[in-house]
Amino acid sequence: MKKLEKLDYRLPKWDMTDLQERHCPICGTLENKQLYLRPDNLVVKNCGVCSVYYISPSPSPEQINQFYAQYDSNHRKTKDLRINKSKLDLIFGTDHFGDLRIRKLASMVDFKNSSFLDVGFGIPYFLYHLQKLGGNVFGVEYDNQAIDYARQSGLDNVFFGKISDLPKELKFDVISMNDLIEHPLNPLDLLNEAFERLNPGGRILIWTPNGDFSKKDPNSTTFRVDLEHMQYFTTKSIAYLASKLNASIEHLECYGFPALGDLVAPQTAMTTAMSKLKTRLKDFYPVHMANEFKRLYLKRAYEFNNRKGSYHLFAILQKK
Repeated sequence: MKKLEKLDYRLPKWDMTDLQERHCPICGTLENKQLYLRPDNLVVKNCGVCSVYYISPSPSPEQINQFYAQYDSNHRKTKDLRINKSKLDLIFGTDHFGDLRIRKLASMVDFKNSSFLDVGFGIPYFLYHLQKLGGNVFGVEYDNQAIDYARQSGLDNVFFGKISDLPKELKFDVISMNDLIEHPLNPLDLLNEAFERLNPGGRILIWTPNGDFSKKDPNSTTFRVDLEHMQYFTTKSIAYLASKLNASIEHLECYGFPALGDLVAPQTAMTTAMSKLKTRLKDFYPVHMANEFKRLYLKRAYEFNNRKGSYHLFAILQKK
């Protein structure tokens, strides 16, 4: 078993006396190969049946709940979320099809006659653009700060909690899970719950780190950052999931490279000040327009390059 060196400065302090053995969270297999010891001293195993990578033994559910109760302030370190409603286009951009996931959905569904649920939406870029395209959008989130931010952004149907907290009569054409299913100890429960809330022929959109990226990456970046992740899916495990959920795979691709940003070094007073200055400059219209032109100009080259990568998995599963 290979010991991995620290990369992400945000190192969770798990109580190592309060761990529990896990079966594979997808197929239930118990005996699997130990591959890595993460920087937080948790073991990464790889399932020989469905190929998912997962943490076992893992922190207890109580530890996980305590961790997420302080997730924004202590781990994700979300900046103060205040919004100027007159500058929403400056904040979110005006290219509503700029996101690869939205463009792919546009080839499958009629936004103006579809309902969407984004689970764990965080900063609500995805919901904002879907609503601008005519979608009837909803969101659930455990972060009150993110909910307030979304409502300030004109997104009214966002709620605290999980899928089961929504009125039972609510059904959706698309349920999106962006950077979500790698977090819970029981991701299959979450996915089953989501499928129950789909209309006939509805779709689940999944965006998650690709465990198999480690086979191409000598630095094993996937298992050294975002150490709250409890499992890492692969193309094979997505196919296994689809079979288990009685769903068809409409889309499945590997995409992109790691974007480490400021994960490798904590914010200092200087970097914080520079970040605030950049944020203010972005609101200055000439600077915003210059950045928008640069982004659109480089977009094709950027996407062409990311198509060569495989750090993320992007899947769309359709309910049969």
